[in-house]
Amino acid sequence: MTTLNPAMLTGSYPILGGEDRLIVSIEMPEYDPLSSHGDRRCKCSIEAPYLTRSFYVHGVDDIQCVYLALKSIREIMIEYEAQHKISFSYQFFHDR
Repeated sequence: MTTLNPAMLTGSYPILGGEDRLIVSIEMPEYDPLSSHGDRRCKCSIEAPYLTRSFYVHGVDDIQCVYLALKSIREIMIEYEAQHKISFSYQFFHDR
């Protein structure tokens, strides 16, 4: 039996000048089964035209895990915008 973790956080960001969207999600942090120290991990997913990526981010606790997940997603968004010469419409997801 497979248990699905529901997304803890999700966001949908329109691509300016088009109908497409960037969809991101972060699942609830869980114990990392490969850690001998009780570290945590959370699964992140990103979907956009020509981009589908899922990966785990690891941290020493839930807060660090989610912080690093948000930071990783933001870095991928910046790279995607530069690579495809587009911009997303997102508020409240700024670096400063």
